[in-house]
Amino acid sequence: MVRFVIIAVCILTLSACGFTSSGDTYREAFKAKGKKVAGQTLENAEWVICRAAPVGSVKDRYGISEEKALAYRNLCKPNISDGPTIIGPPGMTIKEEVPKEPVL
Repeated sequence: MVRFVIIAVCILTLSACGFTSSGDTYREAFKAKGKKVAGQTLENAEWVICRAAPVGSVKDRYGISEEKALAYRNLCKPNISDGPTIIGPPGMTIKEEVPKEPVL
C-alpha cells in the first residue's frame, strides 16, 4: 500500500509540472539539452563511420552498390568531386594519392 501511495505521489508531482510556469521552464530546458545531446550523438556517429571504422568493414558495408558508395562518399567526403576515395562499387575507378614526402 505504501508503495502505491509513493508511486501515485510521484506521478502526480511529475504531471503537475505541466500546469505551472516552472513546468514550462523545465520542459524548455530539457528540449534544449536533448537537442544538444542528440546533435553530439549524431556527430560522434558520423566520426565513427568516417574516421574510426576499419576499411574492410566500410568496404563490406558501403562498397556493395554504387548508391551506398556514393552515400558514404557524400557523408564522409562531401567536398570531393573527383579525388581520392576509400571505397567504390565494382567498376568504379579508385584513385590513390601518393604522399610527396614520407610521413614519419
